[in-house]
Amino acid sequence: MRGQQTGKKLGQGEIYLNSSEMAAWLGVSLRTVVNLRRRRLLPHIKIGRLVRFSREQVESALRSYTVNELQVRPGK
Repeated sequence: MRGQQTGKKLGQGEIYLNSSEMAAWLGVSLRTVVNLRRRRLLPHIKIGRLVRFSREQVESALRSYTVNELQVRPGK
């Protein structure tokens, strides 16, 4: 899905996706997207009842959640 153009451009060319489009783009269920949004782990905007996700902001948030491998020290 990453190669296909989805969502709508608003403002300065930033692409915003709805919850279903975000789930497809991330490869997870709609329920997962809703749960992550409710836990405030996915940045989003609300316009009335509409929820939209900026792909750029979500990518940035996901990069910040990257888990690094532990460095094992010899002898321990």
